[in-house]
Amino acid sequence: MAKSKKKSAPSLFLKTEFMLSDEFVATGKWWLHNRKRRKVAGTLRYTHTDIELELGDALESVKASELLTVGKKFADHPCIQGQSNEGKKFTLLRSFVSEYGPTTKYSPIYVIEGAHTTDVASLKVTSVSFYCSHLDSFVACGGIFAVEEERGDNEFKKATITYVQPTKASWSIPSIPATLEIDMQSKFRGGRMSAEIHAQTFVRLIPDTPQDLDWFLKKIWRFCYLLTLLSDERVSPTGIEIFMKGNKHPCWLLYKAGTELPDDEGDTPVQLFHLGHIFNDFASILEKWFTVGDTLLDAIHLTMDAHRNPDQTGQGRFLLLAHAAEVVSRATTSSLYMDPKDYETVRNALTKAIPPNVQKDHKDSLKSRIKYGNEYAFHKRVRLLIESMSKPAQEIVCRNPTAFTRGVSDTRNYYTHFTDELRPKALSPVAMYWASEKLLLLMRIVLLKHLGIDESVIVTRIKNHRRLLQRIFLSKEHPEAAKV
Repeated sequence: MAKSKKKSAPSLFLKTEFMLSDEFVATGKWWLHNRKRRKVAGTLRYTHTDIELELGDALESVKASELLTVGKKFADHPCIQGQSNEGKKFTLLRSFVSEYGPTTKYSPIYVIEGAHTTDVASLKVTSVSFYCSHLDSFVACGGIFAVEEERGDNEFKKATITYVQPTKASWSIPSIPATLEIDMQSKFRGGRMSAEIHAQTFVRLIPDTPQDLDWFLKKIWRFCYLLTLLSDERVSPTGIEIFMKGNKHPCWLLYKAGTELPDDEGDTPVQLFHLGHIFNDFASILEKWFTVGDTLLDAIHLTMDAHRNPDQTGQGRFLLLAHAAEVVSRATTSSLYMDPKDYETVRNALTKAIPPNVQKDHKDSLKSRIKYGNEYAFHKRVRLLIESMSKPAQEIVCRNPTAFTRGVSDTRNYYTHFTDELRPKALSPVAMYWASEKLLLLMRIVLLKHLGIDESVIVTRIKNHRRLLQRIFLSKEHPEAAKV
């Protein structure tokens, strides 16, 4: 059997866009930004899961004895600059030495193509334009084509095709403060006999004042999480252009994106919400999304970890979503049985009632439990989240709120403590999988409501979403609590 040929990296002569999913190799000279006279030949290799610079010699001075020292920390460099043999400029940021030997290998966190910049701390970015998966489908707005034909004597003479690009949409986000725009870039390719227009939607983020690179990356991923929630597709950045202070031309930003890849957009996406459904409210949605408190943001991260990473174990995904439900309860409700002032009297009485013969560590444990004894139990938190919804919304999540919350609570307790007493109360692996799907439906509704979307609209969209509708139907076939 013939061996399949490995996909070769594109030529840097032809490469004009550096997307996060691309692979390339750049061979040239490299140097430290503060030691430009010492240039070392080597090769930069980039994939979405790994970035490595391999040089024939170290950029820093290293003694052989230092390499043999146990616990010796390898060098790190905030900024390495380079230029490929094709003349393309690169800057590697937050690099560290991963290996000394016949060659020296460096692992950078960020790669900037198109300029020689300073380190991350000094780098000031004025705006970014980024592409992300499923954005075209979410916006659902392509160019408009008008065709005019000219005929004479019953014969076709010529046709004129006019392309009208959609108007840019723009929203102000005062809390950041910044402006977010959704625009479309059109590229024309053609000859005498054929022509092709390719349009791709992108997002532009423009802060009122220049910000550092980390600020932009946090906001880019926050926006992708928002689109993941609204569209119910796994949205990730696919390409990032940065505009830096003092630089006339944009540069491409690359980083190690990990193992997560965008969903296959060759399939027809099934969007929960399109931009058109919420266009008039999108400004307030953006403002609420970018101003969530730290606790609610933790709940969002937990939900996204479970939603976006399908390769997790069943127990891991269930625990993430159970934790997300608990955290969102803390973020959106008081979750206390009594007024804190009234409970202080109860706390003092219970603490004083601990017998004097109880050992100190045991006593400290009891005092800790008493301290948090005024907070709702986990099953009560989940039940109240469900009861805060309308009947149609509750029916999407579960059949019986009491049984469902008890089953989720017992299963969470077992996988937290793994005791023989709790094991019979835990859901089976299959039932636990569907309990996770129900918790994810619960979190969708809670977070969409927090954005100000009317619950009846959320229910209608979910019931018209064929993928979610199938999961709702299938989840109803499985028990919501174990039989004890």
